[in-house]
Amino acid sequence: MEKRIRIVWTLTIITLVLMILGQLYWLYNQSIYEQSNIGKELFSKCESLLAQEDIIRGASVKVLKEGYQSEIDPNGATVFYSLVHFNINPDEDRQTTKVSICEVRKFGTEVDTLRKFNVEGLSTDAITPLIHRYQLSRKKTFQKEVMDSLINANSLGEAINFSFNKSTKRALNPIYTLHSGLSPYITITYPYNPLSYQEVSFDLPIKMQPILESMLWQLIGTIFLVVLLVVCMLYQIKTILFQKRIDGIRREFMKNMIYEMKQSLTDDAAKDDVNIIGDTKFYYSMNELNFGDKTVIVTSRQAEIIKILSDNINEVVPRNEILEKVWGDDSYSNSMALNVQITYIRRALSSDSSISIEAIMKKGYLLKVLKNSDK
Repeated sequence: MEKRIRIVWTLTIITLVLMILGQLYWLYNQSIYEQSNIGKELFSKCESLLAQEDIIRGASVKVLKEGYQSEIDPNGATVFYSLVHFNINPDEDRQTTKVSICEVRKFGTEVDTLRKFNVEGLSTDAITPLIHRYQLSRKKTFQKEVMDSLINANSLGEAINFSFNKSTKRALNPIYTLHSGLSPYITITYPYNPLSYQEVSFDLPIKMQPILESMLWQLIGTIFLVVLLVVCMLYQIKTILFQKRIDGIRREFMKNMIYEMKQSLTDDAAKDDVNIIGDTKFYYSMNELNFGDKTVIVTSRQAEIIKILSDNINEVVPRNEILEKVWGDDSYSNSMALNVQITYIRRALSSDSSISIEAIMKKGYLLKVLKNSDK
């Protein structure tokens, strides 16, 4: 009984734990999926805001006129004119896309070279925004305050961990990195001056969606109810096992008490109280059946039934009579209990083949003895 209860309880706990782990796994994957989608959406919006920051910064300084003016010199080099001029020279064989960019100033017919940059694999269209960012950064660097105000104005949260760094490679477009977890955020890196390898990076927290937040609270509530259920089950099983031990102690105590009470009779009184049924000696006062060297102790109620039947050997004793004398009434529940007690009595007398208890349909019970020994 106790082993079966432990097995059922263990399987129940394992099932509940697996259910919670399944919900946690599903919620985790759903959270990662949502974080990825929200991160891409935030990055797309930030790309637009970074472009706006460039426009705002460019409006405060005079860098270039509207668009670039260019011409082709006799040697095939493209010259861009502005306040600062850039001379873009192709490779000598003109078969590759590797070019060098020189920042120069013209003083009449003389050219003053200020800086040189090497760029590989870029077309003129790709180089144009690099030159623009370079010129813009020379006049005014990236404005953190402007970017903060743009992010707040668009309700994207609050950007943190602004840092200006030197990049290891020349990038053209902003990039972002998703950091998943309990406090997810994206890191946006923007090369505001790629020619000089200058970039800015900042973190933007990802807000938890209301649906995920409600699902998380639902999961917490489920875990609480499961824990409460486990505690209740544990208390119930503990109570059942405790009650079972108490019942066992009570039965053992009653059996010992009855035995001790009947042991108080003298040996002569016990001998006088014996009733011979076939080859079995029945000591009514001691609730004891003796067959040879085998002794069987029966309950007081079983002893009462045996006495009634043994007083009417080979005669039918009505059920109602047994019920009235032993239980005090012939109710249905007592009638069912009588059937059970007769089964136990047959088992107690099974060693003596000369005795049998037969049920007579709609009449009662018959204690049939094939032979009866002399007392």
